[in-house]
Amino acid sequence: MKTDRRRPRYVWRVLAAFLAAALAPVGLVAALVSSVAGSALDRALESRGAEAVAAFAGRGDALLAGLEAALEAASRDPILLSWFEGGHAPAIAAEAVQRLNEIAAASDARWSLALLDIAQARAIGTHALPSDWDMAAYDSWGIFRRARAASGAAASGSRRRVAQDGTISVMAWARAVSIGGRTVGFAASELMRAGFEAAVRGAGSDLAGARVVDPEGFIAFELRDPALEGSRPDGSTPAPRGERAFALERRGFTWSVSLSAMPVDEAGGAMTAIGIAGGGAGALLAALLAFAASRGVTRPVLRLSAAMSRIEAGDLSARVVPDGEDELGALGRSFNAMAAELEELVRAAVERQELLRKAELRALAAQMDPHFLRNTLASIKSLAKLGRAAEISDLVSRLGRLLKPAIEARTETASLAESLERARDYLAVERVRLGERLAVEEDVEDAALGTELPSLALETLVENALLHGIERKRGIGRLRIEARVRDGAAVVAVEDDGPGMRADELESLAATLGGETGPIPESGRGVGLANTARRIRLLFGAGWGLTVGSPGGGGFKAELKVPAPRRGDSAPDAGGGAA
Repeated sequence: MKTDRRRPRYVWRVLAAFLAAALAPVGLVAALVSSVAGSALDRALESRGAEAVAAFAGRGDALLAGLEAALEAASRDPILLSWFEGGHAPAIAAEAVQRLNEIAAASDARWSLALLDIAQARAIGTHALPSDWDMAAYDSWGIFRRARAASGAAASGSRRRVAQDGTISVMAWARAVSIGGRTVGFAASELMRAGFEAAVRGAGSDLAGARVVDPEGFIAFELRDPALEGSRPDGSTPAPRGERAFALERRGFTWSVSLSAMPVDEAGGAMTAIGIAGGGAGALLAALLAFAASRGVTRPVLRLSAAMSRIEAGDLSARVVPDGEDELGALGRSFNAMAAELEELVRAAVERQELLRKAELRALAAQMDPHFLRNTLASIKSLAKLGRAAEISDLVSRLGRLLKPAIEARTETASLAESLERARDYLAVERVRLGERLAVEEDVEDAALGTELPSLALETLVENALLHGIERKRGIGRLRIEARVRDGAAVVAVEDDGPGMRADELESLAATLGGETGPIPESGRGVGLANTARRIRLLFGAGWGLTVGSPGGGGFKAELKVPAPRRGDSAPDAGGGAA
């Protein structure tokens, strides 16, 4: 091809455009500095917020852990357990109250601690008890119902209660007390608001809008508006202007604080204004130059990329319109030539492979027709000698159904329901010859009836079981057909209780059936099975096929594994029971 000396102009045009764009970096640098500074301020606020909420949650969680530990100690303490069994003895009650105070004092308590007896509806505690802790009326309500269901753990519930002395509690806790496997009462506590606020304030001064939401979704503590305590938070309420909220979850409780974001917003706004003012003119010039440069460079490249994506997705008809006579134009024409050649090669390869696959499937399936026809004609001949015309008529009808796939255009697959009908026709013919020696059982799930099998696959297994199993056995021979759908696969098995195969013969047959390639036996027990195994792999791919075995050390079992029918697929009702 003759070289076009004008092609280098494209390179110079692109180079000139990008050199011009490089003369206007001021605006970009200013915007970058503003962005970096703003990000740094945001990160500092995020770090401070994370530290504040972690300290808040840590102090509060430690307080709740101490409360749970106190309830557990009270529910297991021998002195307190004796109170539940000691009736109204004043000495036992006094000792139990003293022990409650000791447990509370040992953990720097900021809560009340009480024991509630269900049977005698009595209570003792370190503080005056609320009216809804009366066991005569509330032993199976509210917090006590949750404590019974907590299986040995403490249960909590948020509420705001103002006592007669003016003290305020924000949360109730309870733990069931059991003796001999029987719930006799509860160890209960109320978390005092003043004590809780004092404990969590020790986490730092940045606690504006501090809030605790319990696992049930109720507000247990609200620093900004205590009236909200005991209610559910309103998710539609926006955060106060100029503040940013930070939250952390621990043991089901959500701890959150709000920090003022005004310093960050003001500093970021100032830096942004400076960056915009300083780099506006340069940014505008750079945008104009970048647009002109990118239009000339990226348009043909993007077209080529889109066409290549279509080729990758399987659309081999994708082509591009070459732009100009420069290097990108030549690349587009080369791409079109390559795509056309690839389309032709793939079309030819697919056509050859499809023809080869269909030819092999037809050849494999055709080998099995003589087996069915020979046995059927033999049965008709036997009946004719005996003069049993009615039975001959029935067998001829069945023969017609058996030969229908050979007379009509053969399909590569047939449903399990259709295959079962043909197998029953075949077995009915053979029963004329074998009489009571043949017993057939079926156990087929309805979900498996729509399964697609290679044509004549099931009939091959049935014929194999009859010829090499039932006929070679003295007395009654049993033939069983099963079908199951499990984990996306349909498993169809045919089993007989005949003499089976020697271990070495069975191993050799299994190796033949598992081979992806190699010759198929010309005759003998393995020819039909090998054909069927090969056809399954051709139709459905690797991972599907035919296996054989000797169940329970006797007989012979052949098992097909193919893809299960898709949901919604259906097949005609194949009936059931013995053939």
